[in-house]
Amino acid sequence: MQNDVANVIFALLRFELFDEQIDEAVLHTITPEIAIKAYKIGFLHDVGHLIADALDKLALLPDGDAKNKMLNERRKAVFRFEQLDYETQEIISVLEEEKIPYILLKGAVIRKSYPQPWMRTSCDVDILVKKEDFDHATNAVVGKLDYKAMPQGGHDISLYSAGGTHLELHYALFDDFRYGKALDVLNSIWEYTYRLDEHKYAYALLDEAFYFYHIAHMAKHFEEGGCGIRSFMDLYYLDHVWEHQTEKRDTLLEQGDLLKFANGMRALTRTWFCRQPYTELAKTIEMYVLEGGVYGTMDNRVVLQQTKSGSRIKYFFSRIWVPYDLLKHESKTLQKHKWLLPFYQVRRWFRMLFQGRMRMRMKEMDKATNVSQEQARKAQQMLEDLGLE
Repeated sequence: MQNDVANVIFALLRFELFDEQIDEAVLHTITPEIAIKAYKIGFLHDVGHLIADALDKLALLPDGDAKNKMLNERRKAVFRFEQLDYETQEIISVLEEEKIPYILLKGAVIRKSYPQPWMRTSCDVDILVKKEDFDHATNAVVGKLDYKAMPQGGHDISLYSAGGTHLELHYALFDDFRYGKALDVLNSIWEYTYRLDEHKYAYALLDEAFYFYHIAHMAKHFEEGGCGIRSFMDLYYLDHVWEHQTEKRDTLLEQGDLLKFANGMRALTRTWFCRQPYTELAKTIEMYVLEGGVYGTMDNRVVLQQTKSGSRIKYFFSRIWVPYDLLKHESKTLQKHKWLLPFYQVRRWFRMLFQGRMRMRMKEMDKATNVSQEQARKAQQMLEDLGLE
């Protein structure tokens, strides 16, 4: 990305979120062309509505269709918030009626720290319940709110309202065997909670646990190709607005082998939102994150995962033969009968063939074949610096 576009993006975000005045030198670079480029990149990171609102306040919106698209994105962000907030309250009412303990996660919590709650967008509502209450909670939401349940995942289930609201109901926070010590912490997450006063069955995560989950979630997406600007905005508010004890956070992060990763994310957050100088690591992370968008790109993921695998052959094999600890979450039958693993592997291959996934897999393999030594070297260095090797 060109430096002037990156400078404009973060100047606009600081203006929008913190009311920080933009340097005259930067203002003069915001031509209609640069404004459109900044918006398009912001859109990929789900902060396009903030870029649009800042440009509108500064009277720098380009004319024509671009202006209409930007203003429409802002309207959509406000509508999405109102819809999610309404549905969240409806879901909470059902869980309270059914006497099911629950924890609100992610955006539903962190957006309260933003200047206005619509500024922190979310694609869904994330709620955690205890495993023993999971079926009860699922049936209650489906029965009382007419949500439609999709096939259960490894640690959650997706439910959709008639209006399209997506609820991710979790009974665990992660299901991936690759996360080792971090997974150990997250599996005991209910030990880091406290009761809230406003509802009888509402719980919240202790600050250090909420922070740990945020960092772990960033790490998961980072390894999958990128984690987006929005996660760094959240991190700014957690580090600079929330009351906290850094020692407690760092103790838990170290326990979960995530302290080095957290420090890398903190450094880039300070560069983007506190205008601190770039470190070499921050420059590398910035390039990786900005290219990745909200959920990362396949190219980023292939380079990183192949580097972690140690060789192209090992990476190819890992994509063809999925480990049991990962594939088992697709079926309760497989969880009970591990000997069925070869049959589920074959089923997975047929699904790729007949559900339109083969072209994507071929594209992935082609990218893996063309990872250069320099790309692998940079990825390896970044992984080591972040403690993800």
